[in-house]
Amino acid sequence: MLNKMLLGLVFFIGLQSGKLSAGDNLLKNAQFNETKNYKGQRWAQAWQWGSWGKGKNSDIKFELDDKICHSPKYAAFLSQAAGDKTCQLLQKVKVTPVARERQLKVVVWIFSEDSKRVSVVVIADTAKKKAVLWKSIASFKGSFDWKKIEKQVTIPADVNMVYLSLRIKGPGMAWFDDCEMSFIGDKKKSPATVSP
Repeated sequence: MLNKMLLGLVFFIGLQSGKLSAGDNLLKNAQFNETKNYKGQRWAQAWQWGSWGKGKNSDIKFELDDKICHSPKYAAFLSQAAGDKTCQLLQKVKVTPVARERQLKVVVWIFSEDSKRVSVVVIADTAKKKAVLWKSIASFKGSFDWKKIEKQVTIPADVNMVYLSLRIKGPGMAWFDDCEMSFIGDKKKSPATVSP
């Protein structure tokens, strides 16, 4: 009895600390509604942005949009007027390593206008090696209304960090909203049945 109580307490503490996360959204501020002021500009907490490649930084915009969004209040907006840079929104999530592969569900809503390429990438690290997983789970071009991307990704054993990268490459505009990244719990085996 005492063992069951201790196990329940450990499970509850794990849920409260965020270490047991099967089924829970691992991303913070997944709808971009929590904001902070960064150099005079409103930006989404928990998300980083950056760019690399050919082109001018003055051609790139990273901002929150309250007019085109999938769910209230904001969507993250990336645009590039010219050049061939890759621009990304990134969130890194520390996870508890386990000695087996796990399934990760990733959901992102995307809206695009005249984009050369819009993509969603999942990256994972272990304590010993960076990028043990680098997987593009979606890549589109052109214009489209809100589109739900939902994929499962196999995360290798011993991963301690998972990244969600929302990208635009080259000219175009893209909005991202309602993101989710969650581990899918182990399927319970159905009990064996005995015929009379």
